[in-house]
Amino acid sequence: MKTFKSKIDGSLLTPALLFVSFIGLFQPKKDNPTLILVISVIVMNIIFYAFTILTTYYIFIKDNLYIRYAFSIIKKISIPTIIEIRYFSNEARNSYSLSHDRIEIIYANDKSIVISPKDKDGFIEEIQLINPKVVVTY
Repeated sequence: MKTFKSKIDGSLLTPALLFVSFIGLFQPKKDNPTLILVISVIVMNIIFYAFTILTTYYIFIKDNLYIRYAFSIIKKISIPTIIEIRYFSNEARNSYSLSHDRIEIIYANDKSIVISPKDKDGFIEEIQLINPKVVVTY
């Protein structure tokens, strides 16, 4: 079993840091329940965001790649079905990644998934150890 952490872009952390900064500007009063509610929602969002960051990683177990994201969302990919890995960045797309520096894995019948392992080269090497036929496109 080998685990790779997800790469995290600072640009994705900026909104959370701004929220924390704004919370410090407010001094809720007992007679302003709306402000307390707004601050509570912001704090809950920051907690969710932090949890997502801390629980996103990629695990190799035998011939399978497991992608863990946030609340136990696990995607299982059989490594022998992986056809191609493409490097790319700055493309707006839904993915299990916390960075704009991403790779796309194409597998089984034109399915694909976009992820952002911190050590992309080590991650790809791990895949190629199990499936040396994988094509890597830069």
